[in-house]
Amino acid sequence: MTSTPATIAAGEGSVKALTQAGALALDSWMKSMVELARLGVTLNPLLQSVAEAQRRRSCEIPPPCWMPRPLGEIHSLVCPGGTAVVRIRVTNCQARASRVRAAFAEGKFAAEVTPDELVLSPMERGWFTATVAVPADACKGEKTERLLWVRGCNAHYLRWTVEPADGVASSCHEIQVDDCPDPIHHWYDHFYCDRPCFERTLSTNYRGS
Repeated sequence: MTSTPATIAAGEGSVKALTQAGALALDSWMKSMVELARLGVTLNPLLQSVAEAQRRRSCEIPPPCWMPRPLGEIHSLVCPGGTAVVRIRVTNCQARASRVRAAFAEGKFAAEVTPDELVLSPMERGWFTATVAVPADACKGEKTERLLWVRGCNAHYLRWTVEPADGVASSCHEIQVDDCPDPIHHWYDHFYCDRPCFERTLSTNYRGS
């Protein structure tokens, strides 16, 4: 059979179409494999831990499980005479009932938490409402930072800055606290030991010298 320019062009078109189809199929397969791998990491807690460890610096040691857990920081702007509000949703992640208390550390401006205690059944949620009242004669820039503690299975703390400001009638925030036990023995637990603060060590070892 004699090849003609038409048959040669048709053959080249078929080869090009097959090549493009193969490339598209390979690209689709690769995307599927990447998505499956990503999904596998997402659903596997062990792989998640490995991925998290890889993201950390090699010398970084996480805080011990017995340290208070930070809930972050919030900043409220309130008119003098107004009230800043934080609503705290606490989830009891245990299979038994838990008593959870909330209270402010000492600080400037009147503050209160209602209720001051919750008794949550297994997996139950409850709410605290914390308020800080700004005096009517407070000056602009006269801000205060309050520590709000939530103590249940663990100790959690929130840094809350309240500042008088013009043109703001109220301030309301919501935060979530998952009060869950940590039964896992972590590799970095071995790096921690009880070291007293310098002042306590000094008063013990050098008292009377």
